[in-house]
Amino acid sequence: MSTPPPLFQQVLQTPLFATLSEDEAAVLFGISDRRSITRGATLFEEGDPGDSLFILLEGEVDVLKKDPSGKQRKLARLSRGASIGEMSLLNDAVRSASVHAVTDLSLLRIPCGRFHRLLAEDNVPALKVVHNLAQVLVKRLAIMGDRVTELLDGNGLKRKEELASFQQLLSDWQF
Repeated sequence: MSTPPPLFQQVLQTPLFATLSEDEAAVLFGISDRRSITRGATLFEEGDPGDSLFILLEGEVDVLKKDPSGKQRKLARLSRGASIGEMSLLNDAVRSASVHAVTDLSLLRIPCGRFHRLLAEDNVPALKVVHNLAQVLVKRLAIMGDRVTELLDGNGLKRKEELASFQQLLSDWQF
């Protein structure tokens, strides 16, 4: 893939690529492609195969999860630099949330199959991305812990139903 320098520099500043040299990032660009999604469209739905990771180059998305009653709840709004679908690089499970475009999107897509081939070769850039991914997931886990704490008050549960729904989310969370 031929990558213009501004895009290359932008991706190097994202959390998943931050520790990679330009040469290492070029390896991952070589297995990537660009995608554009229009405002209002769905990037993927809960239950879809987890076949790729996306880096949000421009735009905003909402991450939505169905609660036990089937109602979609917004988990997060992500913007430029965020990674979406990163768990698909680690396992072959289906998507556990939906992602909808709030604005027009520009994305870099890394297909899982190509990434897994790099990992099988002990490719250093791919291993660094896995390490960076672990750092992103640790931060998200801390945020989830804070959210659980908010659901508790000094005398017990404030919103028992929300906590039960959140517990289900934790058991199968994957974007």
